[in-house]
Amino acid sequence: MQNKLQELKDLHEKGLITDEVYAEQQRVIVSSLIGAAENQEAPSQAATQGVIKAERPLWQQLLMSAFVVSAGVWILYQFSDQRGKDTINQIASHTGLGAQIIPWPDRADTVLRNLIPQNQQLLARSVQSIAHPTGTEPQFERFTVTKLNDQVQVEFVIAWKGGFVGNSYETTVLWEIDKNSHIAARVTSDSAMTEIDSRHKEVLDDFFRTKVYPSFYKGISSS
Repeated sequence: MQNKLQELKDLHEKGLITDEVYAEQQRVIVSSLIGAAENQEAPSQAATQGVIKAERPLWQQLLMSAFVVSAGVWILYQFSDQRGKDTINQIASHTGLGAQIIPWPDRADTVLRNLIPQNQQLLARSVQSIAHPTGTEPQFERFTVTKLNDQVQVEFVIAWKGGFVGNSYETTVLWEIDKNSHIAARVTSDSAMTEIDSRHKEVLDDFFRTKVYPSFYKGISSS
C-alpha cells in the first residue's frame, strides 16, 4: 500500500493526474480500508459457533482489524498533500476514526477552512458592526489558520468603509481556540482613526465565543 501511495503522490506532483483523480483515488483507498474492517467485524456463523477452533477470539479479530485500518489511514494521511488530508479527514469523520488517528489541530484546520468561507460575509458584517458601528460596506478579505501544539489561531482581515467620504479601512481579528474551548478573540490591527473601546472589544469576544465557536465545535465533534 505504501508503494501505491507514493506512486499516486508522484503522479499528482508531476501533473500526470488531476486533483480530482488524486482525491478520488485516496477516497477509494480509505474506503477499502474501512470496508475491510467492517467485513472482519462480522465473523462467519461457523466461527461464532466455535466450529473452527484455530481462529482467534472475536475480540482479537476486532482489535487486529482496527489496528490495521488505523495504521493504513495514518500512512495514507502522511503521504497526502493538504487537499488529500482534508479528504481523508472528511471520510474518517464519518467512521469515528478521525479523533483516534488525525491530530486535533489538523482536524480543526480542515473544519475551519470549510466553515469560514461558507460564513465569510456574516463574519465581515458582524466584526464591522461590532468594532465600528458607523462603518459600511464590510468585505471579508482573507483569513489564515495557524496550527500550534495544542491550539489553533485564526486571523481574519475585514475591509470596510467609513467617515464622511467613505475612506477604506481594515480591521484584523485574531481568534484563538484549543481542544476544549474558545480562548479569546481580539483586534490585533485596525487602520481606523477611531479607537475601539473596551465594551465593543468584549462584545466582539462574546460574539466569537457564543456564535462562531459553537458552529466550529459542532464540526469538530463529528470528526
